[in-house]
Amino acid sequence: VAVTATVCYAGFRHFFPAKYFHSFLCAYKAEAGAQARYLQTLLQQRSTQRCFLDSDHLADLEELFDIVRCRCGRLLVYLTTDTLKRPWVVGEITVTWQIHQRAFAIEHPSWVKPSIRDLKEENVALMFPEGDCKLVEYGVTDEAVALALRWISYELTARATLRLDLVGRQRFFQLADEILKRESPRRNSEPDERKAANAVLLSTVPGDDEALAVGGILAGLLAPRLQSQVPAGIILLEDMQDVS
Repeated sequence: VAVTATVCYAGFRHFFPAKYFHSFLCAYKAEAGAQARYLQTLLQQRSTQRCFLDSDHLADLEELFDIVRCRCGRLLVYLTTDTLKRPWVVGEITVTWQIHQRAFAIEHPSWVKPSIRDLKEENVALMFPEGDCKLVEYGVTDEAVALALRWISYELTARATLRLDLVGRQRFFQLADEILKRESPRRNSEPDERKAANAVLLSTVPGDDEALAVGGILAGLLAPRLQSQVPAGIILLEDMQDVS
């Protein structure tokens, strides 16, 4: 009986993998590793859905492509300056385009849309730094890459932009809510002075979205640990309107 149950469970897991993710978030870690991590955290806090971050599993590209292919609801692409020059990101986008085309593009202000000329089949290989892995080894051709990058850059309508007109973490809160299609509540960016005087003040590098995301992650980790000692909580200075 035990053997039969084990075989049945193994067969069940073969057809219904245990690890299924509502979203698969990909980004260029050197440019937006903290922003992607913070966005992943916010998406999971604001919903009951699991969000996979590709930088947690870069050792096995075939496994990443398999998750994108059949174990996630949609691909979230965080576009920064050189995101589309990273072969694993391009591979994930291409597999998504080939299989199901469920995706959402997130545009950071640093991202510049590539030209149609750059996205021709004969030119896409030139986008990758010399020595990076060859996607054709995973069944991803230059023709498919060219079509997929044109799709993610020009044709996909599900997209949002990180809004620099919003103050501090509010830009990430709003972005997460837009991805989840929920209304983002307005937050007061001017905390009560008495509360601020008794709170832990956390400051990051002004104007740096990576530093802001690190501050958001750190504030989230520290808040429950300091709650009993500092009832006023943690205030991130970048959340305030006038920070010099």
